[in-house]
Amino acid sequence: MRQRRHDIDNLRTFCILLLVPYHAAMAFNCWGEANYVWFGESRTLSAFVTFVSPWYMAALFLAAGLSARFSLQKRGMTGYVKERIKKLLIPLAAGLFTVVAALTYYADRWHNGYAGNFFSHYRIFVTKITDLTGYDGGFTPGHLWFLLYLFLISMLALGISKLQEKFLKQVHWNTPSVWKVWLLGLLPVNGKPVLDIGGKSIGAYLAFFLIGYYVFYREDVTAVLQKYFPLHLVIFLIADLFNVYLFCYCKDLHAAMNTVCMFVAQWFGILTAVGFFSKFLDFSNERTAFLCKNSFAFYILHFVFLVAAQFCFSRYTSSTVLLFLVPCVVAYLITFLCCVLFSRMKKWVSGGAGKRDGVKK
Repeated sequence: MRQRRHDIDNLRTFCILLLVPYHAAMAFNCWGEANYVWFGESRTLSAFVTFVSPWYMAALFLAAGLSARFSLQKRGMTGYVKERIKKLLIPLAAGLFTVVAALTYYADRWHNGYAGNFFSHYRIFVTKITDLTGYDGGFTPGHLWFLLYLFLISMLALGISKLQEKFLKQVHWNTPSVWKVWLLGLLPVNGKPVLDIGGKSIGAYLAFFLIGYYVFYREDVTAVLQKYFPLHLVIFLIADLFNVYLFCYCKDLHAAMNTVCMFVAQWFGILTAVGFFSKFLDFSNERTAFLCKNSFAFYILHFVFLVAAQFCFSRYTSSTVLLFLVPCVVAYLITFLCCVLFSRMKKWVSGGAGKRDGVKK
């Protein structure tokens, strides 16, 4: 069994890079969400958000589950827990009081006309507890909810895996067939009501994580996804386009049909993505390795540069196209620059520590 899946690394990187246009488009949503800044409705950009929403975060949790299997085998339980704390909890705490605090500062200025500076806004951020969106300037985990959920789910999955090893020595699944892979999509659906907080279900994301951990690491499952990639793509596109139409364009309410289309698009979107990346993008080079290594830093940082650019650029234009494209470019450039600087700082610190210890790093 391979010790690393480059296709899954690249899938994770793709989903995280996709967050820049996704979050930029949220400033034009047509369903009344305040967002940190909001410029009015755009059906086209709302359709883009609706098309991406069902599957991209679910794909990240599935990829995390698959990667967790390799990490646990490599580091052992203690090393795995330490790595989760270092990679998730510490960045969560740091990002919460820097990046997320800045997001709520811009939201307060945009929606409420707050006139103070960023540092004076800290009192509002830490004391104003309302709906936890942060759109009113109050406290929120912001987009870093993903790090919190991923840490909790990682620990839950660790406990489940240890119980499984104790009471069920080996989980055996015969050579997979495509219909068995399809049926796995029912697990997150059933988990959706469990600890569903603001539409973000710990139960559903735990199911995706465990599917990645126990099933999608297998090469024979990957072979099935590659074989049926064209079929999965067709099913995904049909379901997700109907999902977009019903949610963004249909005047009549079809909640049940919309929900069915969303869940079908979610699962078959994941099957399509994993099949596509394993078939065509299972490689690593210097650029993909850099993106993979800095994906979490990119995730944490991108949003504040995007919102700041949207906030500032809105003073000079009301064009939907410009308010979408220009902040996206700015966010990509500044975030990538920060990732490069952080990487060089790490190398410098690591090299300096090695010299002090008399060891060549």
